[in-house]
Amino acid sequence: MDIQKIRNYKTSINRYIGMINLSPAIKKFVIYSLKIVFGFLMPNGMIFGACAPFGLSYAAAVGAAPGALAGVLGVILGYLSIVHKADGLKYIACTILIYTASFVFRETRLMKARWFMPAAALCAAASVGIVFVADSGFKLTETLMYASELVFVTAGAYFFGLIMNPEYEPGKCISAQPVKYSVGLLFFFSCLLIPLSAYSIFKTVSLGHTLAVFAVMLSAYFGGAGIGSCVGVALGLAVGMAESTAFYSAVYGFSAMAAGVFKNKGKTLFTIVYLAANASTMLMLNGMADITLLYGAFFASVTFMLIAGFFGDKLLCLFTLSGESGVIKQGKIRLYASERLKSAASAFNDLSRMISGAAGSRRETNDNDVAGIFDRAAAQICRKCILANACWEKDYLSTRDALNTVTKKMLERGRLEPSDFPLHFSSRCVLIRDFVLAINRELSAYLYRKQYKNRIEESRNILYSQYRQMSHIFGTLAGNIESEPVFEERMEALIDGYLRNKQINAEAYVYRDITAHLHLHIEGTNLAGLTNDADAVTGELSDILGVSLASPQCMDTGDRQVFCAREKESLYATLGVAVNKKSNSEISGDSGAYFKTNNGKLYVILSDGMGSGRAAAAESAAAVGMLEKLIKSGIEPKTALMTIHSALTLKSEKTGSFTTLDLLCVDLYNGEASIFKFGGAPTYIKRGGHVRRVTSNALPAGVSCGRISDIESCVSLCEDDCVVMATDGVADRNDDVWLKEYLAGYDGESPKKLAGELLAQAYAKYGRADDMTVMVMMIKKNN
Repeated sequence: MDIQKIRNYKTSINRYIGMINLSPAIKKFVIYSLKIVFGFLMPNGMIFGACAPFGLSYAAAVGAAPGALAGVLGVILGYLSIVHKADGLKYIACTILIYTASFVFRETRLMKARWFMPAAALCAAASVGIVFVADSGFKLTETLMYASELVFVTAGAYFFGLIMNPEYEPGKCISAQPVKYSVGLLFFFSCLLIPLSAYSIFKTVSLGHTLAVFAVMLSAYFGGAGIGSCVGVALGLAVGMAESTAFYSAVYGFSAMAAGVFKNKGKTLFTIVYLAANASTMLMLNGMADITLLYGAFFASVTFMLIAGFFGDKLLCLFTLSGESGVIKQGKIRLYASERLKSAASAFNDLSRMISGAAGSRRETNDNDVAGIFDRAAAQICRKCILANACWEKDYLSTRDALNTVTKKMLERGRLEPSDFPLHFSSRCVLIRDFVLAINRELSAYLYRKQYKNRIEESRNILYSQYRQMSHIFGTLAGNIESEPVFEERMEALIDGYLRNKQINAEAYVYRDITAHLHLHIEGTNLAGLTNDADAVTGELSDILGVSLASPQCMDTGDRQVFCAREKESLYATLGVAVNKKSNSEISGDSGAYFKTNNGKLYVILSDGMGSGRAAAAESAAAVGMLEKLIKSGIEPKTALMTIHSALTLKSEKTGSFTTLDLLCVDLYNGEASIFKFGGAPTYIKRGGHVRRVTSNALPAGVSCGRISDIESCVSLCEDDCVVMATDGVADRNDDVWLKEYLAGYDGESPKKLAGELLAQAYAKYGRADDMTVMVMMIKKNN
């Protein structure tokens, strides 16, 4: 969206308002009322446990526009209505300072500068807020909150001003405007959602949640998966701000990503996919679906189905670029989506560091001191005893010595007995049994508090890890989107000549990806001349380009057909699998998958669920399926594995289940491979007559064990190498000599036969004591 388009929208709105037969006074009253309402809403959200500072940003934005006093009045009323009156008075003082600055400088050049009102808001918030920070003694947490508030106030004033006063930058280059104005619009709407999340429809469904889902669906439908997921993450942060959770970001972002893939398949399928992804994400994250959130998503989807068409032309101005066609050459859209993803990655990274720093700066109490157990028990029992002065004043050292003597036994056993005390103490204590009972009660409370704090710390570490992984995911996606393909115009001209000779009307794109491998993309309305004999055509195209092409992919989207081919890999792999379930089990608890991505990388996954039977099979299949989806979406394997580990760790707190994960990633262009392991049996690599074993000390995914050791091993594969992956029912590191010897002596060419023979050997050695799965991959050289 550029300035001219914003002006056109304002002109259209004014024209529609002009069609209503209202007097100028009433129209003015309506406009000023809206300014008051927006001003009232902006302060009524909670962020970092306090009222939102965006009212100051709004006051700065309206301070440079007509009706400024109405907007400022709304802001003051909003801050007067909040529960935290002290905070409200602080922000009211800032609001008055901001309005005073706009009033004093209203006739000067400074008011025409885009930076002036944000600077005024920054100065007002800084000068008033520093008093409160100084009063706290400049504690780290308060100082961080103060700095964050200044950033939010300044950024809000700038972006709100872009939306409310777009005509202030007529000299700027229009091509530089779209991202800035789109971010401003998203920022303004996100800030409105924070207070609106507190209001409910029918006392059940959050108004903010419903509006957010509606906006995310519009963004994904008209902008696609990338833009929809970016908007979902941003609006999810706004809706979840009051609860200090990124849950909504995950739900909105993933749902938009899933539904955005079907944006060209019609509103009905798009809506069904969105709702299904919404519900499944909630189930995955919480283990249950919140019925109120489902109601909100349903209301939003119904509204979307009814009125989405009204927003079409407006939103396409945000998400499409005129004069650019095709599915590849849309660099501006890539840059836009990349910047949004980078911003989200940076936000999650900063959020992780901020929470970690704030948590680390808290002062620990002495509540867990073992001596406190005796002190609290004595306060309950001994103060009633007639011998209290003798025990705790005259013979204080003797009493403390007796308590120190029984401490070790008490902690080892988990309770205290009267006989544990020395005779000189127990013989004179007239309330010994009551004293011991009180100590045991305090000991139970002490152990519970200790366990609770350990679990809190463990959950906090998982939360930090999740934020970091989200940052890595968005950063990776941004890098993938931003990477510009290198187009081969000379080769494109050759392909165009080939298509003309065959009388095929189509567009051809030839480009190299980030790894310099060649890709061919042909798109047209009728490609029967290519698809009817695809293998022969591929050979002809390979001769023209001077590069061997792999078997093509032919797709039909209804009105258009697509013919895609890429440079053939130097290597290829053949795989064989053999499976045997545990005795008395109806199904194997092991799961596996293999697939190849467009960048020529082959992935092989093997998972062993805890136990056996259907429950174990469901656990391992879910882990394998999610890992496959994450990798196919462009996430780096290690980041995908860590993300799944964090999710399974949270889930295992309720279910106690876990699963091993073995992942083999092979670049078929150069043979470079990575082996990732969360638990499980070793992986074996055979080259000639030598066998190498690859292991990891990492526990299975879902087992929380503090800091995770390195899960990745890098190897280099070449022609005739053989890789064996197996579950621990086949062999483990303590009993695998037979497997290595058998593998070293094998000279066959069939991976399926080798997998079956290894399984038969394991069955003969161990019986069916556990589920058994063997996956064998042999590397060969392409002609």
